[in-house]
Amino acid sequence: MRLLIVDDEVWSRMLIRKILPWREMGFTEIAEAGDGQVALELLNKQPFDLMITDMRMPRLDGAEMLKEVRAAQYPVEIIVMSGYEDYVYLHQALKTKATDYLLKPVGRTELEKAVSRAQDIIHTRQSYQHIEQVLVHEDLSQILSQYYESKNQLYKSLISQDPVRLTTQLDRLQSLFTDDTLKSTLKVYMEKDLFHFVQKLEKEYNHQNVSSLVKKFDMQQIRDNLIAILNMLIHQTVSYKLNVLDVQTYIDAHFSDSISLADVATRFHISKEHLSRLFKKEVGMSVQAYITQKKIDYAKNLLKRYHQLNLATIGMMSGFIDVQYFHRVFRNHTGMTPTQYRGKKSI
Repeated sequence: MRLLIVDDEVWSRMLIRKILPWREMGFTEIAEAGDGQVALELLNKQPFDLMITDMRMPRLDGAEMLKEVRAAQYPVEIIVMSGYEDYVYLHQALKTKATDYLLKPVGRTELEKAVSRAQDIIHTRQSYQHIEQVLVHEDLSQILSQYYESKNQLYKSLISQDPVRLTTQLDRLQSLFTDDTLKSTLKVYMEKDLFHFVQKLEKEYNHQNVSSLVKKFDMQQIRDNLIAILNMLIHQTVSYKLNVLDVQTYIDAHFSDSISLADVATRFHISKEHLSRLFKKEVGMSVQAYITQKKIDYAKNLLKRYHQLNLATIGMMSGFIDVQYFHRVFRNHTGMTPTQYRGKKSI
């Protein structure tokens, strides 16, 4: 993987270089830029997997740079940094699809977690490229849809803290993986995807304090660890002040898991009504509208990038379990069907 650090302060770029063992984390090359304009020039020359950028910079600041990065559709994940007084900048960063935000001065633990979340997204993108190659030769969309539906329901069972529902979905997944008709190429994809999905949950809930992390695909260990996470959630004591930016970051990480307003409220231990008021006041749209917009934006990206993925699979990957609902919502938001959108030469 390749990393780009963007900051007008040399000492800040040096800190980011030294604060983490980048090579051990899989980053083989690191480049630097002193402002947003130089960063765009570098991105235009060669691909980067991750960009860590300051927001307040000369010539072209972080907010304007991010708009241009997304307009150009560079496949790069972005972590933004900003001072506490630049709270508005952070909202702009999230609106322009930054992966995460960090307040300066950046600490090792916070940066490591943000990079880990970005790596999860990078892995997902690489997995989609793999499954697209598989689908060039075979139509496996029905099995894929069953897998994504079970995985989404699995996550919702954790959020709702429902052990019976969790066990049911684990059994369904296990049946899929042990089906004799399952093609080996698709099985490899599903195993990698579920493995990284569970690792993401372990990081999110600090599950390493409960038992060992899943280090390779093992259905029994995955089952045991998810049950352990569920038990931890059931018995946890929660006491903190709600931060709407945390809610946005959570939605950005989980919208494809078919979460709803009720799921988000449950996750943050707050009433739906109170969450709705706070979120709309600071973000300017409702929680559900924000979730739906994230899904649509993600689906648009998949439609343009992965032509071998059919519409049902893309809808499922974007968090829409029902394909007809996906079509209806997509058309309401874009004025065209998913098929029409995919066929447009330039958007």
